[in-house]
Amino acid sequence: MPGKSRWSRGDQGEAGRKLEKAREMDDEKNEPEERLESFASPAGGRILCRIRGQGPGLVLLGGANSSAEHYTPLAKELAGRYTVYNVERRGRPGSAPQGPDYSLIQEASDAAAILAATGARLLFGHSGGAIAALETALAASGQAGQLLDRLALYEPPFEVRTDWLREFEELLAAGRYVEAQVSAMTGIGASPLVARVDRERLQKVFAAYYRGERQEELLWLLRPLAAEIRAVKAASDCPERYERVETPTLLLWGSASEERLRRGARAYAKILPNCRDLCLEELDHGSPRTRPAVVARELAAFFEGG
Repeated sequence: MPGKSRWSRGDQGEAGRKLEKAREMDDEKNEPEERLESFASPAGGRILCRIRGQGPGLVLLGGANSSAEHYTPLAKELAGRYTVYNVERRGRPGSAPQGPDYSLIQEASDAAAILAATGARLLFGHSGGAIAALETALAASGQAGQLLDRLALYEPPFEVRTDWLREFEELLAAGRYVEAQVSAMTGIGASPLVARVDRERLQKVFAAYYRGERQEELLWLLRPLAAEIRAVKAASDCPERYERVETPTLLLWGSASEERLRRGARAYAKILPNCRDLCLEELDHGSPRTRPAVVARELAAFFEGG
């Protein structure tokens, strides 16, 4: 039966809103501090992690066109129960570059190195990070003393398009970063909201947002994107390989996500031999970033034996 979001502020009135605001401020004061640590990878270089919390180790792999900072709200939600290793994936600031031989096998080596070095035995991946997590679990399956106890995924990519990459790379090379971001967002096609907005309007919105330091941050997001999309497509075009993943797996997907991703979630759930899938009502592809409390609740229930 689909899991339903229970997030609702309701009609609390002014007193209720003030009380909730006070609680939020208290929560912020009590938040575990974030610390940074990098880990050597057999694939070359070092991989940066943003670490917070205390408890069983949980490695978090975010999606394409994002950095670990975008997953800070999710890490905060989980930090009360886990030591969260929020990975700055290869090609992002602070971590090793992708390099000419980049592949998801490298990313699996990066994740495995973090798991081994920290003793963490829980792994969560979102979108492209879910494919990297699957590759990590696939490499570990069948080995004595497996690295993983449990694996959780949120909407691994399915039927990945690459027809937009030529335009994207031309815009990026020309320094037209906002237009390149619009090309990527529309090309990836993971957001129903983006699909409903014309490109000219998107460019105006992004141009207003990505100014000053934010434009440099945008460039960091865009640089690794094309290689990552090609690697994700190569892996996700052969999902049958993942039938060898033995790790107990939770596959989450949102009822408001694009139909292709919902269809993909059901396909992966059939392929993975030890998998339970769960549809979260009203959530979409970006919900690990925008609705972190709901996603964290389901992850905790699964990681703790649910």
